[in-house]
Amino acid sequence: MSDPYWQLLATRGKLLTNSHGITHPSLPNYAAIVAGDFFGMAHEDFYNVDATTIYDLLDAKKVDYATYAEWYNPAVTKRGNNDCNHYIFNGPMDNTNPDWSAQVYRRLDVPALLFSSYTSDYNRCSKIHNATAKFAEDVKSHELPAYSFYVPDMLHNAHDPASDSDYVHQPTTAGAWFNSFLDLYLPELEKQGTLVIASFDEATWQNDDDTTPNNDNRIATILFGAGVTPNTEDNSYITHYGLLRGAIQNFGLGSLGRNDTNATNGNLFDLIN
Repeated sequence: MSDPYWQLLATRGKLLTNSHGITHPSLPNYAAIVAGDFFGMAHEDFYNVDATTIYDLLDAKKVDYATYAEWYNPAVTKRGNNDCNHYIFNGPMDNTNPDWSAQVYRRLDVPALLFSSYTSDYNRCSKIHNATAKFAEDVKSHELPAYSFYVPDMLHNAHDPASDSDYVHQPTTAGAWFNSFLDLYLPELEKQGTLVIASFDEATWQNDDDTTPNNDNRIATILFGAGVTPNTEDNSYITHYGLLRGAIQNFGLGSLGRNDTNATNGNLFDLIN
């Protein structure tokens, strides 16, 4: 939050100053935010977890949902043209410096793809979209599903620096992009009654040492749009489980019976006006 672009973002929404990731490395946090558990994951590997998620609760209540992932392209299979794509990496290399160059898309950043309970269902697979091809269209046509998950690429999510930058300035690249993203979409989303939650997976320091989590795994989380007073802060303790708990309560979904039921993890629902 010392980066000027992120300071600007904080003035546009409510900064949660006591927000925390669940664990290290990053992948388990993506499972936690939709399933209320990370199921003992300790590595960034190819997972297919057979467990219930918020998507099961949404289906039961007939609440629509979608995932928009940058550089994702649905797979064409015998099940149909919009099947789940399990390609681990995709897109061009995001940097000319080989020390931190990577492909811009990673499967592990898409929570739905971590669960076989999701990917075994073609109808669910068809709800994962290429963000560039679909997100703007759905916002402008007022067809954005009630529960939507947006996955920025490796430059836009602050993981990698731009080619003309360096490792210390990862947040700058993401902050500039995200301000532009809000310029494009936030006014319309707010008119439609949408709450936008921007959060990170984990906190580490510049040596990427996940074995010793830095700063109590405190992460930047900012709320924008409906129910949010801009340029405010809240120091209530909250984790990814608390974000999940808030979504479940908002839609009246019941519970998964895991950490989404533990009030000590905080509750996003309580932080919205």
